[in-house]
Amino acid sequence: MNLFLMLLPAISWGILPLAVAKVKGQPINQIFGTAVGTLLASVVVFLVMRPSISTLNFILAMVTGAFWVMGQLGQYTGFRELGVSQTMPISHWFAVSGDVADRCFDFWRMGQHQR
Repeated sequence: MNLFLMLLPAISWGILPLAVAKVKGQPINQIFGTAVGTLLASVVVFLVMRPSISTLNFILAMVTGAFWVMGQLGQYTGFRELGVSQTMPISHWFAVSGDVADRCFDFWRMGQHQR
């Protein structure tokens, strides 16, 4: 189950641009569909896992969700303007670069604590 939950976002985010391009709606409609799908998936995970969520964590999740919606809206607009095949390499480059920078920061920070 943990492996499935770990791979679900990667699979979903890989398939999502293709599904969005196939639907051919306006970006605002596409983001609404994505948000509803994410809400349904998160409700299922919440009901299965039963996590305890503090008020602060809930507020932080709402704020990050709002920023996620803004980013997705920009990406969907890019899909419409440039096409999926031109937009996805740019999007993936930023995601991979951010992940690498995050890992480098983590390794640097862990090295600082060992001194």
